[in-house]
Amino acid sequence: GGSETFTAGTGGVAKGDLIHFSGNDTVNEIDNSASATSFDFGFALAASTVAAASPVDAVHDGQKITGILDGVTFAAGDKVFYDSAQTGTARFVPITSAPSATGSRLWVVGVAANTTDLVIDINYIKKNA
Repeated sequence: GGSETFTAGTGGVAKGDLIHFSGNDTVNEIDNSASATSFDFGFALAASTVAAASPVDAVHDGQKITGILDGVTFAAGDKVFYDSAQTGTARFVPITSAPSATGSRLWVVGVAANTTDLVIDINYIKKNA
């Protein structure tokens, strides 16, 4: 399959969050901002929005996650970057809006299949100087 089930950590997770392990079999959204106190290695996107301590499927590379792009910003084939400082569909940004502050981390999360759906291809690019 294209997903594994883990437990949502403190605060829960939202559909489309780029998630990392925050504990044993427990996941939370990464923080790729310049103020992040640690490097979180994102490995999948959350398949749904769930409360803390609830099960959540982690959708991996090569799988499509539907309805997480805004329907306007992307066309089929566009690379999609991630900004943990934003919420909802605003987390998914083109390179022109990707985090650029010194110390922030640049992640590609996939390729737009169409204006609303994403094929996951998670790659850490760099820490901005």
